[in-house]
Amino acid sequence: THCISSAASDVYKRQALALMHAWHRSALPALTGALTAPEADVRSAAHLVLASRAGSLRRDAAVDRTLVDAVRAGCADPDPEVRASAASALGALARPEDLESALPVLTGMVMDVDADLAAAAELALEQLAIRLDRPGLRVSLEG
Repeated sequence: THCISSAASDVYKRQALALMHAWHRSALPALTGALTAPEADVRSAAHLVLASRAGSLRRDAAVDRTLVDAVRAGCADPDPEVRASAASALGALARPEDLESALPVLTGMVMDVDADLAAAAELALEQLAIRLDRPGLRVSLEG
């Protein structure tokens, strides 16, 4: 059964990553469902696809509080790779009205002892600062 589960996970992950190149908004419900898949690599791939397609999702008005909250929940995932990809997706998707819930999560991740997680959160904050024209969101590395 482990081989079947692993094979299914590989197929699901490949399908999710294929969406990075061939996107259609009708895939969003399945992709959102993948955020809570049992396999960490599937959850991570789903976040990465959402991050890569954030511009299209925003143009299609598909970004809403439910989606942002689902992505934000990934920042607390037990798997560090999922947390890093969720931070990236949160930085790409969060709207001005989402900052109240997104900022505490990302600023907390900047202080993580895992350098990769901290860097992912820092990049997410930088992306928000640029996209939303909010320079105060940039993380200062001085001090």
